Amino acid sequence: MEQIIFYARLFIAVVVNTVDALSDWLTAQGLPSWVVGIFALFGFHFVNKWSTEFAGRVEAIEKKLGIEYTPPVQKKSAWWSLLVWFVLAVYVLGKSLQAAGLVALAGIALSVFMLLLCAFGAYCFIDQAIRDHWRKERERSGFRG
Repeated sequence: MEQIIFYARLFIAVVVNTVDALSDWLTAQGLPSWVVGIFALFGFHFVNKWSTEFAGRVEAIEKKLGIEYTPPVQKKSAWWSLLVWFVLAVYVLGKSLQAAGLVALAGIALSVFMLLLCAFGAYCFIDQAIRDHWRKERERSGFRG
């Protein structure tokens, strides 16, 4: 049990120090950290939009070639957004553990809520992957049940 706590604290410390070091480096380069955060959010939005448009182009090409296309059930968010959300939750938890008083309690509560959302999102991804696997197995075996 002590090793689990040690590794959890080590992981939190690594995430907090990495994000802080990146923020300090960007500030030293002349960019405020909030500007970088806005660019990162826009970047994630455009990557998500581009990947969706790319899937639409592939579907159009498959239709023109006469390939049967069954669109997969769309996930509400991409795996990388879940990863970013997880890192943000761990960062908030690390900063909350460094704080004191009511701010620490509020930060811990917020990070626990964010981590629960991450766990639910991961569960949804795993559930969808299992459903897709078994659907493909049924299609391959020719069973329509």
